[in-house]
Amino acid sequence: MSELRQWAKQKTHSRNPWGEKLDSNGYSESLLPSDDCFICQIGGDLARHEVFGGSSRQISKATGMWVRLCPRCHARVHADSNMEELLKKEAQALFEEEHSHEEFIELFRKNYL
Repeated sequence: MSELRQWAKQKTHSRNPWGEKLDSNGYSESLLPSDDCFICQIGGDLARHEVFGGSSRQISKATGMWVRLCPRCHARVHADSNMEELLKKEAQALFEEEHSHEEFIELFRKNYL
């Protein structure tokens, strides 16, 4: 098993696979940064949305695969599989600007591009 898969199987992390320190909730800096809602660009009450949820939620947090969303857009992403797919494609493309396609597949087990 590769080092990335071993890291991904750990329950808790203080650093991501590239050694960057995570905050107290397990988040690294987002690869999709925005001070306002990532989708509608409106500020206010924003929530963090992990682009890859389920069994990949912790990996998503630690590798910067999350966005800030307003409640309306957050609900839309969860209700609209096309919108969710677009976020996944954008996140993968940004990830692969800094890391390899193979690393993405190793961590998330699926290609969205």
